[in-house]
Amino acid sequence: MRALSAPRGLRPRIGPPGAPSQRRRVSAVRSAQPAVEAEAAWRWAGRDEYSDLGDRVDAPPLRLPAIAARKRIVLVRHGQSTWNAEGRIQGSSNFSCLTAKGAAQAETTRDMLKDDSFDALFVSPLTRAAETAAIVTRGRGQLRRVELPALREIDLYSFQGLLKAEGKARYGDAFATWQREADAFEIDDHAPVRELWHRASLAWQDILSGDGDERCALVVAHNAVNQALIASALGLPPRYFRRLLQARRGSAARQQRGANSGAARQRAALSNAATSVLDFQPGPTESSPPRVTLDRLNQSPGRPYAADAGGRPPCGRLVLVRHAATDADSKGLLLGSRDEPLSALGNVQAGKVAEFLLDMKVHTVLTSPARRCLSTAQLVAQLQVEASRAGADVAAGSAASKPPRVLVLPELRNLDVGVWEGQPTRMVADRGGLPAAAAAAAAGASGPALPPSDAAYSPGLEDLGEFWFRTEAAWNKLVDAVDLHGGSNVVVVCHAATAAALVSHCLGLGPEGLPLLRFDAAGVSIIDFPDGGRGGHGVLRTHNYTAHLGRWAVPITRDDLDNQEGQNAPHELKHQDLKAKLEEKERKHFLKAKGITFEEERKADLALLEAAPPDGGGGGTRALVPNAKDADDVDADLSSDDSSDDDGDSDDDEAELKAELERIRAERAAEAERRAAAEEAKRAEAVRAEVLGGNPLMQGGGGGEVDFGLKRRWDEDVVFKNQTRGEAKVGRRFINDTVRSDFHRNPIPGPPPTSLFGHVSALLSDRCPQQLAAWTNEFGPIYKLQLVQLPAVVLSDAAAIASVIRRGPGYLGKAPEFYAALELGTTPRRRNMLTSSDDALWSAVRKGTAPCFSISNLKQVFPWVQELCGKAVAHIQARAAAGADQRGAANDAADAAGAAGGAARGGCEVDVEDLAKRFTADVIGRMLFAEDLGNMGMGTSAYLELFSALLEEAHAHFANPLRPALLAAAPGWLLPGVARGRAALSEHDRLMSDKLSAQLAAPPPDYTITAHLLKVADPATGRQLPFEQLKAEMAIIMGAGFETTSHAVSWTLAALAAHPDAQARLAGELAAAGLAPGAGGAPPRPVSWADCGALPYLGAVIRESLRLFSPASLGTARRAERDVTLAGHVVPKGTMIMIPPYPFSLATHNYGPTAHRFLPERWLDTAAGDAGDAGVADAGDAATAKGGGGAKAAAGGGGGSDVAADAGRDQAGAGAGAGAGAGAGAGAGARRGRGAGAGAGAGAGAGAGAGAGAGAGAGAGAGAGAGVAAAGCGPSDSLAFSAGPRDCIGQALAKLEMQALLATLVGRFEVSPSAPLAARIADEAAAAAARGEAPNPAAPLRACEQYHVTLQARGGMCLVFTPRR
Repeated sequence: MRALSAPRGLRPRIGPPGAPSQRRRVSAVRSAQPAVEAEAAWRWAGRDEYSDLGDRVDAPPLRLPAIAARKRIVLVRHGQSTWNAEGRIQGSSNFSCLTAKGAAQAETTRDMLKDDSFDALFVSPLTRAAETAAIVTRGRGQLRRVELPALREIDLYSFQGLLKAEGKARYGDAFATWQREADAFEIDDHAPVRELWHRASLAWQDILSGDGDERCALVVAHNAVNQALIASALGLPPRYFRRLLQARRGSAARQQRGANSGAARQRAALSNAATSVLDFQPGPTESSPPRVTLDRLNQSPGRPYAADAGGRPPCGRLVLVRHAATDADSKGLLLGSRDEPLSALGNVQAGKVAEFLLDMKVHTVLTSPARRCLSTAQLVAQLQVEASRAGADVAAGSAASKPPRVLVLPELRNLDVGVWEGQPTRMVADRGGLPAAAAAAAAGASGPALPPSDAAYSPGLEDLGEFWFRTEAAWNKLVDAVDLHGGSNVVVVCHAATAAALVSHCLGLGPEGLPLLRFDAAGVSIIDFPDGGRGGHGVLRTHNYTAHLGRWAVPITRDDLDNQEGQNAPHELKHQDLKAKLEEKERKHFLKAKGITFEEERKADLALLEAAPPDGGGGGTRALVPNAKDADDVDADLSSDDSSDDDGDSDDDEAELKAELERIRAERAAEAERRAAAEEAKRAEAVRAEVLGGNPLMQGGGGGEVDFGLKRRWDEDVVFKNQTRGEAKVGRRFINDTVRSDFHRNPIPGPPPTSLFGHVSALLSDRCPQQLAAWTNEFGPIYKLQLVQLPAVVLSDAAAIASVIRRGPGYLGKAPEFYAALELGTTPRRRNMLTSSDDALWSAVRKGTAPCFSISNLKQVFPWVQELCGKAVAHIQARAAAGADQRGAANDAADAAGAAGGAARGGCEVDVEDLAKRFTADVIGRMLFAEDLGNMGMGTSAYLELFSALLEEAHAHFANPLRPALLAAAPGWLLPGVARGRAALSEHDRLMSDKLSAQLAAPPPDYTITAHLLKVADPATGRQLPFEQLKAEMAIIMGAGFETTSHAVSWTLAALAAHPDAQARLAGELAAAGLAPGAGGAPPRPVSWADCGALPYLGAVIRESLRLFSPASLGTARRAERDVTLAGHVVPKGTMIMIPPYPFSLATHNYGPTAHRFLPERWLDTAAGDAGDAGVADAGDAATAKGGGGAKAAAGGGGGSDVAADAGRDQAGAGAGAGAGAGAGAGAGARRGRGAGAGAGAGAGAGAGAGAGAGAGAGAGAGAGAGVAAAGCGPSDSLAFSAGPRDCIGQALAKLEMQALLATLVGRFEVSPSAPLAARIADEAAAAAARGEAPNPAAPLRACEQYHVTLQARGGMCLVFTPRR
């Protein structure tokens, strides 16, 4: 039935195959390339023939219409067009047609689908798609042909017709947004990707609402619209654009570069005419939308991982392979945890998979422990080695020079289906089925989903939550494996359910993603990581690819969709002669494709099967020789090059082949030696040129002779200190001539030293972050410091930071001395997960504890977070109820001035820093020990006092290098501070020892961090970590797990108190979600798990607070292990590279002129919101070195907010101070220019120190006069949690705590400044008015900052909480 009809003007055009569109501009498209004088014809003029259809709507997609019977939809992308060949942006323009190559690609698609039948054809109205459809359907007779305007390519408006280089040059930041955050991209008052998603849902209304007898339909369309069709059908939002790739042909230049080898020449000739398949099954009720399964993605004759297959080059790749067939598969049985070997057919399929992967350099093969998976994995590794030894004709450099490692990963084992193991899937369905999600995992990934039961009793069935947690741990290990080996190819052999879970983890889906994905026997899915494993999200390049199996592959379409292969009921099988049907199909296939008889081909296949080992393993005597043909040659004969019955070769032929092989090897060895000698000569010449150009004593004078009159001091003054006058000389260092030359030509700037010890005194100051920020804005993205004898640079360039902290060629390890003060918590001092270098111990601890912060684990702790939020509310309400007489005269005076008016209305003053510390300490106590530390009881907290003393001691160690010696030898009566520090260290060590001993005596629950730590094996011994190491890890997790988060909460509340406009907007969002009192007086509900991450403005507030007031202000420090080039300057080996988040976030070259202002709007509509800290990897589009694992980042900002993209169009009127008032009017531009934004001006007589600012607080105004629309939005995230493999492991927990507590407090209380803070805000407003500027309420908060290891509020942070009415 049809749920929704297309808008007026969007009705499909129905006609016979090949009928041309009336709107098609045939004369224009026939030109091989558009003439320059015809540019005006295709340039966007504000309207086109589709403008009146009404489908360009920025709205959510429509729901899929209900269907009465199963349908299969096959999507095909058009062949190469003339504009594809030129590299022009086509969009929905209709000025291109198929090239000769595009027509050949369409022919390839036609051949691939020749055995498949279709009932209907839906085609785009654009010529390139219509021509492709005509070729693909030629000879099929009459199909119902429907031309759908909704299937046209994405509308790109002014981008259309431009070369990509022209688009980048003309549109700059907008083009970068299109490349990196396409769902946020806007142009010509349109949002192309969001409009496309809505239009794709309109197309589904027509495609699925056809005749019920039409079971299989062919859709011929375009790259972007096919992506949108797939994603919208699966329920994925627009941010998944480019995460489900549609294979495409590369540029002519790229294909030419890839055409050097024989295999590459075959790929370039065949290209990639890909198909994708979706299955739709009726929903549970007549009106329910259908259930959707992605059967395959990018099925094509060519290899989908070829260099010309489209997409960004990966910095790492996962290849998921479902094990080959078993006897149970052919019988349609559920295997579960049963260990069954490969069948004879499975051995053939495994060989095909191994051959398919020959052109890919495989570093590691990870496998499930099941025999059917292990056999497949061993064959893949074995063939890689044999191909290398035999010198097979595969792509250059693809065969592994040493055997790929085959490692068993227990987490990859199959879902245990309990009593249903070994049962036919139909029997399981007849007897009540499995629970819904388990049914999807057990059968939906390898066939049609089993009917779920509401309360099915399934003894022995593995808990789906445990299965999901197990596969999540496996996914984390796989991503680490990709990064660990510098962006290598990792093959994973597992089961259908496990593979579906891994793809779901990649796409960020929950267990609900399991029924969306199908895996056939020996099917391959490829996940690329353009920014490295941890550097960004994965991209699904192909899914369930089976073209490499040739005639053993499952067809694109099937004879009966209700009874797929292996799923036939027993009574149906009785009436079928399956053997006769199979033989008849194969006879027709071989006679048509090869012109040989079925018996000849069958004889060759039987010879291969007999050579397979009987146990299905990868060993035995069989020697597989790699086939020189590409995977598109689906009928390649693995056993012989001769199709005759004579299966014996003469000795002469064998000797001749061996001689030819030896000749080829000798030629290749000679060529390698010649190339090596040429490269060595070239390198020596380059070194000589650098020496002559870099050393003035080696440069000739006018007559070519060396001028020994030149004299230059090649010491650190010249090389590192930029010849700064008046600097104290330091010891000489020897640096090679190349580095000398580069430093001399482009010296690093920097401030003069502040003392005889260089810049040490500035770093020891409690205003250190502010000083570094001031120098950053004065000297730029990189400047040098001198720390006694240690040279250092401060780096704030986003691209350079990404290259340093992300896995890749430029990655640098931590500088351990920078973190030495953080190892004081235990005795003896030991390196811990935070302070150690990237060694095996760090890797083991990191991987062992990472699952603690998974979604499934955090859900177990969330009820405790809810309880603590309730305690925080109860504490504030109790203080407010105590009455005005307990607030004292200070609040009364503040009330009279209007600064703390909340107290007069029943509010109370709360030290939010103390409250937040208690809250976060109790959370981490539960996570670490499964224990309530009792801090939220609001009594005296012994642990918090002890940790405060420990933090002071850490700061003393950082400030005084002699502190360890004083602690060891100085008498306490002489130095009381040393005595207090010594006592604090001893007491903290005793506390951690007692806690650990208790955990060892009574093992903690599995969700705790300690439980995971106890399972970590020491890489040196293979046994449990030593007691001292466990204690050190617990101490750092306990301290770092609560202290920084508590300061982040207090700074966020202070920022909201100083910016009442932002607080009012957040309160509105919370009220809409039911987390704040509603208009009818309804009480707010408790925060739930679903609320966390579902409140976009709260996420923007948190991100902006972390940017402006990053608790870990000095961030990370790395050691230059070699001479490196950063931000255009050479940094010598041994230099400390400091990457502090505080100056990074306040740098105007990153965030523009509004870097110092609190503007949560800058983060709205960025991809992924607050769901994860993308770090600098997603900031802009500066490219890293080819093949590296480093992220791509922007050096100069751009991206991160749609408001910034519209700067200049949605400008807000700046508020003006009136008379003596210091209030700032707000005229915030409406988001994307739709509707006018209304700001509330507020005045407070700054000179008189009085004046009530209702809702605006001390004249802070709405603050939008600063120009929210003009905000420099810079990189897509700050460095609050760092990034790369050494990012904050607990950031998910920290974000969860912040979202829950802030939503609870702001939803129930209006937060306003205390009297002293309100007075500072009023003074700032008055000063800004005198300067003629909009006030910056964040500036007075800077006066409260104090740096003691973390960024704290000096003397605490007191704010007034007033219950909301």
